[in-house]
Amino acid sequence: MKKCILALTCLIPMLLWGQKPVQQSAFELYPDEAEASELVPGMRLSTETGIPLLLFGEAWPTQGADPQARALQFLQSRQQLFQWLPTFPQDLQLSHSRTSPAGTGLRFAQYYKGIPVYQAEIVVQLDLLNRVTWVANTYKTRLGDLETNPIISEKQALDLARTHISMQDTPYLQTSQLMVYARHDLADLVYQVVIGSGNPLGEWEILVDAQNGTILKCASLAYHASPDGHHDLSGLVGNPYPLFQAQSILQAQATGTGVAFDTDPLATANATYGGNYVDNNDASNAQLQAEVQAVTLNNITFSGGNHSLVGPYAEIRDFEAPNRGLFAQASSNFNFNRNANGFEAVNCYYHIDQSMRYINLTLGISCMPFSYSGGVRYDPHGLNGADNSHFLGGSSQIAFGEGGVDDAEDSDVILHELGHGIHYWITGGSLSQVNGLSEGSGDYWAASYKRSLGNWTSGDAPYQWVFGWDGHNPFWGGRITNYGASYPGGLVGQIHTDGQIWSTCMMKIWDAIGKTQTDRAFLEGLALTNSSSSQFDAALAVQTASINMGYPPNEITTLTTILQGCGYGIPNFFSADLTAFTATRLSPALVALDWETASESRNKGFYLERKFDYETEFTELVFVEGLGNSPTGKKYFQTDANSYSGTTFYRLKQTDADGEVNYSDTEEVTGEDVHQFRAVISPNPSTGHPFLNLAGLVPGEPVQITVRALNGRQLWQSISQPDQTSLRLQIPAELQLRSGIYFYEVNQNGKHLSGKFSKIN
Repeated sequence: MKKCILALTCLIPMLLWGQKPVQQSAFELYPDEAEASELVPGMRLSTETGIPLLLFGEAWPTQGADPQARALQFLQSRQQLFQWLPTFPQDLQLSHSRTSPAGTGLRFAQYYKGIPVYQAEIVVQLDLLNRVTWVANTYKTRLGDLETNPIISEKQALDLARTHISMQDTPYLQTSQLMVYARHDLADLVYQVVIGSGNPLGEWEILVDAQNGTILKCASLAYHASPDGHHDLSGLVGNPYPLFQAQSILQAQATGTGVAFDTDPLATANATYGGNYVDNNDASNAQLQAEVQAVTLNNITFSGGNHSLVGPYAEIRDFEAPNRGLFAQASSNFNFNRNANGFEAVNCYYHIDQSMRYINLTLGISCMPFSYSGGVRYDPHGLNGADNSHFLGGSSQIAFGEGGVDDAEDSDVILHELGHGIHYWITGGSLSQVNGLSEGSGDYWAASYKRSLGNWTSGDAPYQWVFGWDGHNPFWGGRITNYGASYPGGLVGQIHTDGQIWSTCMMKIWDAIGKTQTDRAFLEGLALTNSSSSQFDAALAVQTASINMGYPPNEITTLTTILQGCGYGIPNFFSADLTAFTATRLSPALVALDWETASESRNKGFYLERKFDYETEFTELVFVEGLGNSPTGKKYFQTDANSYSGTTFYRLKQTDADGEVNYSDTEEVTGEDVHQFRAVISPNPSTGHPFLNLAGLVPGEPVQITVRALNGRQLWQSISQPDQTSLRLQIPAELQLRSGIYFYEVNQNGKHLSGKFSKIN
């Protein structure tokens, strides 16, 4: 059994591998493209350039009419940090965007004089308050003045590529595109040539120098190909084979029935492989047949008098040999015996359909193939019958082999390969196999579903198994989610082995906070990654996503602790759940600072910091002790004797018990005239009882303050006689204000102020 992914994209090709080691072809050429980096607070910096490859750990406010404008405004404001080229941001094109429970994610592809730059993009995540919380950066800054007019022709590049791999037959796939290939301090104009061939067997990406014809890179895009090489590549080059043609236009949808393994016969029987529980060349018996379960086939198609396994989330295809057909029939009852070829077709439809519905409808996360409309396309009998399965990134299709145990009989295999697709679609095509990230992600997606059915207890060995029917048997050893190695010391350079570190860690989180919360954080975290993301990046992204989605502090702390225990050196969670921080000038010589927490975990306290607009660094003013561990929060208040006439910036540096620090958003105030009559409510909106801050008062003169309901009814009135030009008082708790909008009025010495504030529970 070999689990692999096969992908062909024009802009961001992926280097893919099979499950078992494969001997590299003599003509393959893999130049050094990896960029060394180091972790510093809030950033992962390139050690070559000093430019951030990741920016995280804060929530930076943005400005703009829409998410794209906000993201670009933020990036432009960090010109000095990222060292963008002078053509920035005109050299970017928005390639992918998505709105989700975590906010809005945008991907910008880099171009040089209208030519795409190989694997160069910027990922920006805005949270639900339109603050930037994440930037993943592979933008290339060392391009120089590159000549963009090729000397050799496209035909010459294709000939050179074919010669390099000693191609002996007519290619079934052949594409080329001019690109800029930048790595380290080198940049070249290249033709990116993609060839699919039967001899040599496989699919290859060859980068041909467009000026002198030198082969700069030759990478396998697949661990294997079927013997005749006929992969479905319609997403790139049209539809060359009749079997690839689209189905008829849907005329009606129906609810069908069928039988399937859920998840596999050994899990539901609590049996191990052997005896009557063996594949036996697909032969059925009473024991195996007893484990099939009745399932509902949602939204299958009824057209031309036949029902077919075509729906909005899954769609059967027959694009690889052996050609078993599509199993369309007059009846909506697809009750196939396990030894019938239709059984695997139903099993695939059911599990893909259920998983994609769960993501899109239950979790509310949009994730669908983007190279075609409709459900995930799958071939239940492919790979020329070999013991193999793969996800094809170019066409976003999945095929399952038949050797050993038919792969399509085991939901772990189905969901593992679907997991590659999910990873590919949710990143806009920027799937990463660094440290086996996508292999581990596929294993997690399979294990998450299997464990949720409760067939095995934590004391059973199969509780930790992935591919419990297809593997862990004489055909191959399968994989596990209690792998003992940790990151990064446990990496061995084999992506399927290394991926177990990631899947093991995610399943530990699953056990701690549950399936739904872990699945959602896992998916939203993957959505922040790019084609060069490591397991560390993904761990940090999962933490960031959980914060963006407003997970309870105890869950984020648990998630963080587990990830750290797996070896991912991510920073601690901002342990004080800060709900408000405001700076208000009370008088020309005094500023009020208010902040409020909803809960606190390991919170040592806050350093209040200040910076004037002519300064470059913040200065610590005072330390305010926190609550430590508390399920409820607190209101904090400090004043600063500040008479500066320009702009002053304030922020909080929250400190954990172990010394980790996190920063709040920055608040600013400006100087003002001593005679300005002013009233400010803070915080606004408030979850409690806000403060009314008055300035510009006449000392000794009575001031009347009134609070009214939205309908004008008076709720409270107070008369005070201030002894200075400012006054701060709290709206009393006995008012017991409900959620809503309220008005206040201030009158003194013939002057009148009014405003409104909001209460939220």
